[in-house]
Amino acid sequence: MPLELDEPNYDATCEAAGQLLTSTDVAQWVAALYPVIVLDEFQDCEPIRLALAQRLHGRVTMLVAADDFQNLNRTDESPGVAWLRGLNVCEELTVNRRTGDANLIAAAQALRAGTPLITNENPSFKLINVQAAPQAAAFISLTMAPAGGKDFVLLSAVRPGTAPWVDKVIELVMTKQYRRNVGPVPIKWETTSDSLVATTIATLGIAEGNGQINAAAILALPRNPVATQLSRWVEHRRRVLGQGEFGAAEVRSQIKRAVQRVRAFGTLPQGGRRAMTIHQAKNREFPVVILLWPFQVPGDVVLARRWLYNAITRAKRRAIVIVYDPQKNRLNVPPFAYP
Repeated sequence: MPLELDEPNYDATCEAAGQLLTSTDVAQWVAALYPVIVLDEFQDCEPIRLALAQRLHGRVTMLVAADDFQNLNRTDESPGVAWLRGLNVCEELTVNRRTGDANLIAAAQALRAGTPLITNENPSFKLINVQAAPQAAAFISLTMAPAGGKDFVLLSAVRPGTAPWVDKVIELVMTKQYRRNVGPVPIKWETTSDSLVATTIATLGIAEGNGQINAAAILALPRNPVATQLSRWVEHRRRVLGQGEFGAAEVRSQIKRAVQRVRAFGTLPQGGRRAMTIHQAKNREFPVVILLWPFQVPGDVVLARRWLYNAITRAKRRAIVIVYDPQKNRLNVPPFAYP
């Protein structure tokens, strides 16, 4: 299958790989190179990528981990999990390895079971309702400031700019002093892959068009893991091909590839205390998590339980959920409580 080389297309690449694996010779060659394959987060595996595992099944030793309750995009059984169950080879793991705190574990188990969240005086898990943004901001500042904020991450159930309450809370945390020497607390939204691609392209001035850009301009990018990847590519092309100028479309393609590699195998450049969405925090862990839960969260109650579960299970020591509750009644309804 011909692929467009100037635009990375992961789905097209996976589809082409799946077609190649229909050949016995190719499948045997891959199995010889990779006799053991480990697949994580298999509940997120879409059919086009599921086909790769299916065509290698029986040829390699395959270790697969999946948890449908951590699928944040759907509430029905995912194709990957359905395939695993059909093979009748699943082993259920029930022990939480991220934390040993009983309150955090109890909160996670309640969300999975659809039972009320119980919060008590133990500080490791708190469920707090607030009627206005200043209340939430004051609590966050007073909580984060004494510890310097380095152990904390601020999570949001929505993206920046989509919930005025969340945006206002973070603005107040960043600009207001609540007590002497407490606040403002600088917080940055964590860089996403898309925003890093856009920023790098804008820095080079190649957002549009098919002109040429000099190697020196690429090598002069501010140092970060993506710039390092691009520099290696430029130096390789200069050394092997004597190339000193590059097409804008080719550079845009390499920027996207560099960001994909850094995201997969490294860490996107950040700085300071961070805020991020629940989706960005997936597969990661932090000592202390503070979650902002706005008035409206996308999806139904089951999906809300999954989002909330994923957020609090990022915490190793402490999780605090701050719920925007202007009528003082949200903690008595799902996903926090059930009749």
